[in-house]
Amino acid sequence: MSHELQILVRDVEQALLFQSSVLGGVVETRAERRACVRHGALRVVLVQDAAAEVPGLTELVGLVVRRGAGALVRLEVDDPAAHALRARQAGFSIFDAAVPRPDGRAEVLLCDGDGYLWAVTAAR
Repeated sequence: MSHELQILVRDVEQALLFQSSVLGGVVETRAERRACVRHGALRVVLVQDAAAEVPGLTELVGLVVRRGAGALVRLEVDDPAAHALRARQAGFSIFDAAVPRPDGRAEVLLCDGDGYLWAVTAAR
């Protein structure tokens, strides 16, 4: 079984950097305004928002709310701290560094360039 998540992004290349370099996803396809990245059973489809190309509209949308505000995606990985280090090196935000969850597993909250939160949790 696999799952697909489609998200709107301002810049496909920046989103690909986060998805592959920080989260360790495998780029499956890549086009001018769209890309697909695989994280195990999860396929993330990045779609460039047309608002990113209209002068003035980008700033207006940015004043209203960050694109990813309110969205959180959880991924299980072997080493959350390594993901936090890669995020820091690539210039992305870290909300919480390797804090233990109630079940004892380490978790890091990362924020990509569009404001989506990624909870990177130690695998069971």
